[in-house]
Amino acid sequence: MGSIYRKITDPPVLGWTYQGVVIDLGGPGSFDELNAESPNVVKIPEGVYIQDTTYYYVMMYRGHAADDAQEIGRAYSVDGVTWVKDPGNPRIPINLAWEGSKISPSGLVYEGGGSMKIWYEGGGGAGVGLATSSDYGYNWAKDPSNPVLGKGPSAWDDWGVGEGDVREIGGQYVMMYKGYGSGEPPGAQFGLATSPDGVSWTKDTENPVIIGDTGIGEADDLRAVHFLPMDDKHVATYSDSTLQELTMATCLDEPPGLHGWMKNGVIMEKGGHTWDENWVTAGCPMIEGSTFKVWYEVGGDDGKCRIAYAYIGLDTIRERSRDCVGCDPKVTLLELLEGGCSLGYEPTFSADWLQEKAEFPQVVVSHVLTTPRSIGFSEDPAAAQRRFEAVYFVDVWAKGDAEQRWELLGEVDRILHSKCNSPGGGLDYLEVSAWRDLDEGSLRPPLFRSQTRVEVLYYG
Repeated sequence: MGSIYRKITDPPVLGWTYQGVVIDLGGPGSFDELNAESPNVVKIPEGVYIQDTTYYYVMMYRGHAADDAQEIGRAYSVDGVTWVKDPGNPRIPINLAWEGSKISPSGLVYEGGGSMKIWYEGGGGAGVGLATSSDYGYNWAKDPSNPVLGKGPSAWDDWGVGEGDVREIGGQYVMMYKGYGSGEPPGAQFGLATSPDGVSWTKDTENPVIIGDTGIGEADDLRAVHFLPMDDKHVATYSDSTLQELTMATCLDEPPGLHGWMKNGVIMEKGGHTWDENWVTAGCPMIEGSTFKVWYEVGGDDGKCRIAYAYIGLDTIRERSRDCVGCDPKVTLLELLEGGCSLGYEPTFSADWLQEKAEFPQVVVSHVLTTPRSIGFSEDPAAAQRRFEAVYFVDVWAKGDAEQRWELLGEVDRILHSKCNSPGGGLDYLEVSAWRDLDEGSLRPPLFRSQTRVEVLYYG
């Protein structure tokens, strides 16, 4: 038993194996003469036969030409390290008014038999379009309804959308995308959308789901999110305009409602080589066996963008996924409860959802309002910390033992109420509502569950 999270302030540097630049700039007159950016990579299990070689990886990426056009090209690889650029690049050119002078990959899915879908940002955030291919990305057809995802109507993404990722999960498509707008929170944040066919999208009502946290050094302007399933959770990689390094976040929610993201800190730093001196961003991750791979955009000491590749042991990423960086009230509540518990046994403490494979009884803290609401600043002008309010559920679970549920409920209630006047742990105020019972008595053994609502104020 015990917690399945841990809170840290200075995450350790991870031991990546760097393979260096794998997509370099093209020659004069090429579509990627100035920059090569935004890699999206898929594995082709059966391989694709091209000019006497069978390739198992396909990359779609953005090239930046000397005439300032930014279009999408293709490359293919046997091993993910050595890549061959398609001589017919760009494979997806700009030819629609809404696309402006720039289109950029924002999600690539391989569906078998040579069939692929790509979503792409157009017009510097004007919308997200869809194109399909039946021949491993050689020929592409743009959807007639493009853009399939537009701006707004919410204020957080009413200025622009794009720069995201798409996964096929449970018979539907799930998109994480960047939105930037005129409302709170400021800057660019990440939201969710779902679709049954990749064309008709529904934005999540709890958007945005990941916002910049200046308290841990991030900017309000987040960039280039990718995500993928890992064990019983999802992990996302992204960057921001301040750190300009690769960051990770973890979510335990069931898809498509990936709302409760815990930030794990920087997982890849810039500046270890001349080719990544200025930034690392747009990391496209893939899990193969016991290896966590990532293709990513780097900014070299010459100010040019190129695409690099690195890998690390999956167990290292699993360990990092338990680390919570920064002031997260959810984790603070878990720490208060775990640290104050004085029963004759140790419950399991977890965030966001019941851990069915863990031991009972359990205490789960989950989001009610995913995005904390800014309510001004602290009274200390020198510190000028932003003040937030947020609401969480605390659930107590027991399996087949009603008395154990009541005993744990009483202990959790005692701890919470003792903290109402002096919360500590980064909380400024805490209020606890009455408990309600949500038993699942039809199960065998029955699941006994009680829940309370906790309102907190904190500084971020």
